Amino acid sequence: MAAELQAKRVDIRWGTDMRPEPALTPDCCRKLRAGGALSMALGIESAAPRVIRLIDKGVGLSDMTAAVRNLAAAGIAVEAMCFTDFPTETGAEAEATLAWLHALRADIALFICGRFGLSSGSRVAADPRAFGVGSVWHLQGDYWQTGIFYREQQPAKSGRECERIDRHVDALSREWWLHDYPWAGALSTAHTLLYYATLGPDTFKRLAAVRAPVVLPKGKPCSRSPYDIRRMARTAEADEDGIWQHLIYEKRAVSPALYRRLAAALPPMHARDRSKRRTKPPTRKN
Repeated sequence: MAAELQAKRVDIRWGTDMRPEPALTPDCCRKLRAGGALSMALGIESAAPRVIRLIDKGVGLSDMTAAVRNLAAAGIAVEAMCFTDFPTETGAEAEATLAWLHALRADIALFICGRFGLSSGSRVAADPRAFGVGSVWHLQGDYWQTGIFYREQQPAKSGRECERIDRHVDALSREWWLHDYPWAGALSTAHTLLYYATLGPDTFKRLAAVRAPVVLPKGKPCSRSPYDIRRMARTAEADEDGIWQHLIYEKRAVSPALYRRLAAALPPMHARDRSKRRTKPPTRKN
């Protein structure tokens, strides 16, 4: 397709999802770029060799690394799609994926690091015991069975390890300018492709280093909010996560009534924000 677009001089620029194949040689990547390729979202999944074998990826870590570097050298924005928490994945193996992303950050235009989830028809769903999965269930009230949830036979990571991984993902993310859908900075959106086309494949790393000042309209008074809005947003996000964790793993059921009951039991947001302002933060001990 790239060769035909170039031969017919059709000015179409495009992006796609792709496996990080060994066929993505330097010469192949240059041809893709000449044929209008703006970005490639590569299914990396994990950078831990044992996990790569478990998911039957079919390509090795060296293949994935070469694909990223070759595409980036050709001027194509590389988007790395990864996840943690594949069944039996250890804390060290999750950290290996983050370390790989950090080591290749100069070549990666954007990345996503989500959590593994089961899907119907997958090998893990078909034979969960072979992957260290203990119980598998659908939620009562999910009539279309859109979600499949599970517990490992033996937890591969401690709660402390999970918290450390989340902190490391947050720290790594700060090196890119990331925004939720549908805005630029999210994988596979037209806004993101427009940024690549106009500002280059490294635009989201360059934007991360820019701290634009907030400019207020002239002549309009501005009163400071009595609440810490950012902290309240983080609290709301944690509340939401806690509700869904309870519904999925404790109740194993979902409904508007169950959700509202749990949400109503939470203390008012403004009261918690004010109490945090009055409380002296604890001294951190190493």
